[in-house]
Amino acid sequence: MSTAEDPPRPMVFGGPSLSMVPTELLARFDVRPPVKRGELAALQAQTPRTLLIVDGLFGGSMAVTPLECRQLLDLGWRLLGCSSIGALRASELWSAGMIGVGSIYQLLRLEKIPADADVAVAYAAGSWHELGVSVVQVRALVARIGPTSSAAELVQAARRIHWLERSWADVFNAWSALGVDSATLARARALSTNEALHPKKLDALEAIRLLCAEQWISPLKE
Repeated sequence: MSTAEDPPRPMVFGGPSLSMVPTELLARFDVRPPVKRGELAALQAQTPRTLLIVDGLFGGSMAVTPLECRQLLDLGWRLLGCSSIGALRASELWSAGMIGVGSIYQLLRLEKIPADADVAVAYAAGSWHELGVSVVQVRALVARIGPTSSAAELVQAARRIHWLERSWADVFNAWSALGVDSATLARARALSTNEALHPKKLDALEAIRLLCAEQWISPLKE
């Protein structure tokens, strides 16, 4: 049995997208609030380790930059990204070695998500509870409801609502104005409360499970 010290726990910057991850899995990580600009720069003096970026602050000067991520990569850190700002930065820095995980990252790489704001959502400071809905979540719901109008039209209606103000109520009102029938709207309202259909949370769970699997098999390596 090895007597070497255990390696430092992987670091995770996350908030609302981590709500589906079981607490026993999160306990294996150094979990921190959604990342903001300057926090990765402050890590440069630390010994490199694995870091997963999930959620982060958006708007103005608060968002973590690609340069901050690249600087950690250059110092030997292993960076992964998913769900929200993490998926955005991974889609920009995959050629520099940042690893993207999940469906949102894949859609960004395929250029199916046209704007950074499509992953943005307002949430409460401190509790990090989501106060609204992101366009990527709207897209996931539209794929489920089988709308009578075109899917692209419904997604675009949601996109026209600023991300700081976009709620499900606003989205459904916009759809009603487009002529979406009451049965479809009722199905959409029911599905909107189903956390298991939330793409950001599903991607975060996938990323955490991936890193946990690596931890579980590492003692078997020679």
